[in-house]
Amino acid sequence: MLAVMAAAGLVVGALANIPIERLPEMILKGEGGARDVGGRWRASRRVFMCLATAGVFVLALDRFEGDWLRVSTSALFAAAFLALGVIDLENQLLPDLIVLPGLAVALAISPFFEHLSPWDGAAGGAIGFLVFLPIWGWSVLTGREGRVMGFGNLKLTAMMGAVLGLQFLGVALYAGVLVGGVVAAGLLVARAMLPRTLGRLRVMPYGTFLAGGGLIALFYGRPLVDRVVDFLG
Repeated sequence: MLAVMAAAGLVVGALANIPIERLPEMILKGEGGARDVGGRWRASRRVFMCLATAGVFVLALDRFEGDWLRVSTSALFAAAFLALGVIDLENQLLPDLIVLPGLAVALAISPFFEHLSPWDGAAGGAIGFLVFLPIWGWSVLTGREGRVMGFGNLKLTAMMGAVLGLQFLGVALYAGVLVGGVVAAGLLVARAMLPRTLGRLRVMPYGTFLAGGGLIALFYGRPLVDRVVDFLG
């Protein structure tokens, strides 16, 4: 079964490269088009998506074996988080064509998750949308929307909240801060290695950080929450 999940992940990862490359070009067509990331980066990203998606599919089976609803949905939402993280890294864009259907599906199926209460997904989605609303509002008022916080980040955190539920959303947001530090360090290295591709990148991709935190919470939210509870109590 692990081999089947790995093979399915490879296929889904390969297919995910299509919207990663085409959606930004479609959405940003009137704004000069998507960023030209260069052939080396594109080839590396295609391989990364295949291998990373296969990895999260296998991880979903390993973590939730026996609960096939959770295995399948965790694998697919993990693939969506990976794709969104890559798109935001390359183009500072979180496409509604991925985020909004993901939010709708998560809200529809979250009441059937045994590890969540019936309204946990809806509560997580609402809080996820609201948590960054003041920062986004401030960025709009100061004319810095997109450089400080884009509206897509609010929709992404709403999707994450609906997928993870309220308590695990907190894990994702905290983990996203830690991932942000790792990604920022990685970008410094990437700029040095691929100056033509990333040398002009000036906006830190919050969506990439959030997606990374979402992946951590998706698979390890319960153990992390249990550790915190044990530590505090």
